[in-house]
Amino acid sequence: MKKFIPYLLVLTALLSFNPSKVKASHAAGAEIIYEWLSDSTYRIYVHFYRDCSGIPEPTSMSLCLRSSCRAADTTITLPKTILLPGGASNGTEVLLGCPTSPTYCAGGTLPGYQEWWYATSFTFPYSCDKWTMSHAESARNSIANFPGGGTLYVEATFDNKDAQGNSSAYFTVKPVPYVCDNVAYTYNNGAFDPNNDSLYFQMIAPRQGSDCAPSSMSWGAGYGLPSNPLACSSTFTFSSSTGQMAFTPSATGQYALSMQVTEYRYLGSIWKAIGTVMRDIQVVVLPCSTPTPKLTTDTLSLSGAKLIGGIINACATVPFNFCYNSTSTDTAAVLVVTDNSSSFFTSTKPTVTYKHMYTDSVRGCFSWKPGAFDSGLKVYAVTVKDSTCKGIAVPISNTFVIPIYVWPVTIAYHDTTICPGGVVNLNAIGGAGFTWTAVGGSGSGSLSCLSCKSPIASPTSSTRYIVLSAKNTVCARNTDSVMVKVVPAPSYTRTDTAACNGTSINLSVTVPTPDTGISEKLTWVAALGTPLGLLSSTTVANPTINMGGTTAKYYVHIAYAGITSCESIDTVVVRSLNYFTLFSKDSSVCRGSVFQIHVIGDPAYNYTWTPSAGLSSSKITQPYVTADTTITYTLTARHAHCPDSARSFTVTVEPTPLVSAGQNKLICEGDTVHLYGTVNPASFTGYTYAWSPDTVLIDANKLTSIFKGHVTQKIALTVSTAAGCNGSDTVTVTVVPSNFLKISGDTGICPGDTAQLRISGDSLVSVSWTPGNFIDSTMSYTPKVWPNTTTNYTVLAVNVKGCRDNQPIKVTVHPAAVLQLPDSIELYPGDSYQFEPGGNCLYFQWTPPVGLSATNISNPVAQPLVDTKYTITAQTEAGCKITDVVKLYLADDSWVSIPNGFMPKNGPFKVVHIGRATLKSLSVYDRWGVKLFESTDINEGWDGTYNGKPQPAGVYIFVVEAYSAKGIRFYKQGNVTLLR
Repeated sequence: MKKFIPYLLVLTALLSFNPSKVKASHAAGAEIIYEWLSDSTYRIYVHFYRDCSGIPEPTSMSLCLRSSCRAADTTITLPKTILLPGGASNGTEVLLGCPTSPTYCAGGTLPGYQEWWYATSFTFPYSCDKWTMSHAESARNSIANFPGGGTLYVEATFDNKDAQGNSSAYFTVKPVPYVCDNVAYTYNNGAFDPNNDSLYFQMIAPRQGSDCAPSSMSWGAGYGLPSNPLACSSTFTFSSSTGQMAFTPSATGQYALSMQVTEYRYLGSIWKAIGTVMRDIQVVVLPCSTPTPKLTTDTLSLSGAKLIGGIINACATVPFNFCYNSTSTDTAAVLVVTDNSSSFFTSTKPTVTYKHMYTDSVRGCFSWKPGAFDSGLKVYAVTVKDSTCKGIAVPISNTFVIPIYVWPVTIAYHDTTICPGGVVNLNAIGGAGFTWTAVGGSGSGSLSCLSCKSPIASPTSSTRYIVLSAKNTVCARNTDSVMVKVVPAPSYTRTDTAACNGTSINLSVTVPTPDTGISEKLTWVAALGTPLGLLSSTTVANPTINMGGTTAKYYVHIAYAGITSCESIDTVVVRSLNYFTLFSKDSSVCRGSVFQIHVIGDPAYNYTWTPSAGLSSSKITQPYVTADTTITYTLTARHAHCPDSARSFTVTVEPTPLVSAGQNKLICEGDTVHLYGTVNPASFTGYTYAWSPDTVLIDANKLTSIFKGHVTQKIALTVSTAAGCNGSDTVTVTVVPSNFLKISGDTGICPGDTAQLRISGDSLVSVSWTPGNFIDSTMSYTPKVWPNTTTNYTVLAVNVKGCRDNQPIKVTVHPAAVLQLPDSIELYPGDSYQFEPGGNCLYFQWTPPVGLSATNISNPVAQPLVDTKYTITAQTEAGCKITDVVKLYLADDSWVSIPNGFMPKNGPFKVVHIGRATLKSLSVYDRWGVKLFESTDINEGWDGTYNGKPQPAGVYIFVVEAYSAKGIRFYKQGNVTLLR
């Protein structure tokens, strides 16, 4: 039974914004809804909206009931309820005004409205596919789009013939009467269906008339559907799938609007309208300019569902969530956001949370896990109210819709069992556009149709049929399967038996039941050559047969009661008994071994072995024997109506050797060791011995052997008997390697240095070094040595296992470092000196660095400013070092002179100096006073030419003026002889 509580706090439009209006007008809107209780009993509600400035509300409401099945009308009366659905008092104000400007309902001057509920239960006298319940209320407010006024008429229809048990759709959002002129506006009534039926929304013209006789109202000039039901310059739009309306009013005033919601249900093979509800509301357009709030869905927050064509597509039983943002261009806006989630008539309720309420930007988040039967379109309506109360002091609100479509779970009916040749009707629910396929068995060709809701399946073998709904492909559960098992021809479980001539036996047949509710029937028929009269009955499962002297054969016919296509025939054979054959012969085996006796005999006999010792069973033909001692076994075959038969064989048991290879051994590499084996029982004389691997042994086929290997080895001793009884054990001979000693590598030292030698090894107990010269201890593990020539030392070590090892080490004495330099050097001012040391060193370091071109090479250039003592540290390639000192002294002054003759091929005629000096002038004249050469560069001289021509040998005159580093003048006039 579907039940709901329509806490549908719905308000229709305000009356004229004029305190001097006619006081009798009070009908501002209404709707009729109904709730199924049981059978044909319904609870009926009238939801009425009263203008507080008009006359009081009615004490009761009358409804006219009429049907399309009979002509007579019925009137029922609905009294006022005490409380509104949800617990509020009846007659509460629909929408409170601003705090400073109360409505008529609260003693103020602004329009105000109350909601009143009337209800009663009524049992309809018969079933009909079209009932109409209607009410007309006088004194409708004056409205601009219908100047003629009139009564307010509303109705609801339902079908209690094809859709008995249906409850009507209901409205979850209050109508908001206050709308600002020239400001875009959206609204949704939030219709919701408690039975998950499909809803269709349409705007209709408001009606008038009496309870049972409605009539049309005349539109005012310029008004009408679909685009101008009120003054809005043709901006009115309406969604028939969600009921969302939007418009921008273009003139103030009071307007009436009507909407009808139709429920559709898939009945049989068609969609059928099973009921309607109608809502009449009024909208008051006021001269205000409060900005319209906006609402946007945050698509990035959507999880668990898909947004397709503006609709959130969710799946039954699958949780999903999303968020949305309500904003206003007015930063001073005080937004209050509400929604109709608490009015969802579903098995589970959504959870909605809000952040930043009472600001210009509010965020809401919706979370829901629909139940398995909460499918269909859910009109989630969000109302955003701006409570700033600007201009005309009334709150302005807009209603937005976020459509949610919950896809159902697809279910296929139903698993069944049929016989070969049978058929079954399949059926699918939960979705539409079904497609059937088959997995295994007879395949899809066994279906009467592949794209229908209810195909006929005729499989020849068990087949699983899968149905897929094309209308809810967004869900993972849009498919289901049904198994049609095909029962094979009936069979039975029985054991062919044997008997001796003249005996009577009972034939027992067990027929398995293939499924619950199926019973079987049997009929026995004798095969050709077998008398039917030997059986006590031909219709029971266990007749008695009186055996003759030959094998008897019968056919048993089995069928399932009520299923003529399921039949089978099988045979039952009663044989004459034969004797058995013992194939196992006398043999020898090992004690404790297990083997199976080989016997072939008729299973109808009862078999017994004696004695039973060592046998896995004494009652079967081929038991396993666990040999413990020599024994003779006898098998006797017995049958109640046959003579006994017996056969025997003897088992001779040899011992299994218990072998010990002795204790593990330890030797040094190169030694040998005896291995001593033992075996029990020692009294047995038929043993053979084998040590392995025999390549490291002497006398490998005796109980005592000698090990001669050089590496650690695990040696196995195997002892065997002639019957193959084996025993083995192992002994490990650990060979301590001779190279257990480790020694540091060869090393080198410089003359006079000391080297430290190091050895290590596994558990050393003593060491000895040779030779004993230039070593601090010959028994040390880390002795120090200082030979004056290259020496080879040898160490001998003994470990805890008594094994010895020796290792050599070479100590090389490298040549001493040699360095050859002068003790001291004198420099004139401005001169430099490049060192060129002799010897065998490769690496150098000079100190101090002052005055040197480099400190890490062998031949740096020195040009100190004062007397300096340089220290050089040099090192050979082997690391042997030497240190020396060179002193550089600076002369007091430079030396200047000039020669009295020269030969051009040996160099020019110029000032000779040691140390830094400067030339003021140098002039050369011939004997006639002609100047042949002149220069102020002390490094430049006369080359014996004039104007590029060589001058003859002879005497020439020169004049020179130069200065030493300390400025001492050198002046001289004289003759110079040019030689050729």
